[in-house]
Amino acid sequence: MLASKIRWSRHMKLPPNPFASEVKYQLPAVPKEKRIRYWDIAVGDLVLVAKGPGAGQRGRVLEVNPKTNGVVVQGVNVRTVKVPEYLLQPQDRDGKEKLIDVAHEVPYDSLRLLTLSTDENGEQGLKPVEIKRGKLFFNKEKRQLTWKRWIVGENRFLPWPKAPNNRPKPVVGPMDTTEAIAAQVTWKPTLETPPIPLSVSDELHSRMSRRNRKEWARETNKNLTEHIAVSLLQADKRLKERLLQQEMEKRASQASDTGSKQVPNKPVSQ
Repeated sequence: MLASKIRWSRHMKLPPNPFASEVKYQLPAVPKEKRIRYWDIAVGDLVLVAKGPGAGQRGRVLEVNPKTNGVVVQGVNVRTVKVPEYLLQPQDRDGKEKLIDVAHEVPYDSLRLLTLSTDENGEQGLKPVEIKRGKLFFNKEKRQLTWKRWIVGENRFLPWPKAPNNRPKPVVGPMDTTEAIAAQVTWKPTLETPPIPLSVSDELHSRMSRRNRKEWARETNKNLTEHIAVSLLQADKRLKERLLQQEMEKRASQASDTGSKQVPNKPVSQ
């Protein structure tokens, strides 16, 4: 049967994907209506596993997964798994099993935030706390909606962890320009030289902006009006000259006709 004639249905089972990962460290996906909207736990927080796998263990949050309501905690719920062969490097494919320790996700509801506090004896230590969400506000630095995590029973809030700066430091290479060389003044402009080439001056401002279009239309209308006025004056002048010439020709012809009528006929001598 041709592939184009196969009618797929949602009840049909697709063949297994040979390239799918065998390492499943995520929890099952949660429907959208049951997903946590506001997370009081962020990457970098210290948490305590209150129940479930790894109960009583502490660690720092490495990853959060909104699709499964799961949290990956450093050193918590670690399991030894087999690495699929297709994920190994060519030099590591020697036929032996490769095992690694992977931290699996822990449900969000089983975690409690830890904060540094002082007990009655004046000793400091980490203790689990309950969080009450404050009012939402817009954080200009992060450019997102956020809130304060107020500690229940205490007049203070738990600050959000700072994002780790994983940006590598730049390494100066042979093609890099040092700061001292970049600060040197190698060109001194004068009043005779324009600051920019004249060929690119039109590209640095909006030629077709509303203001420029109005000025262009006003200048164009002004030039057109002046041209029409000059043309009308020249046409009127030519018309007057033509009428004057016709009037002079008419008077000259009338004068010649009148002179020929007034001349008497001379008698013929016998």
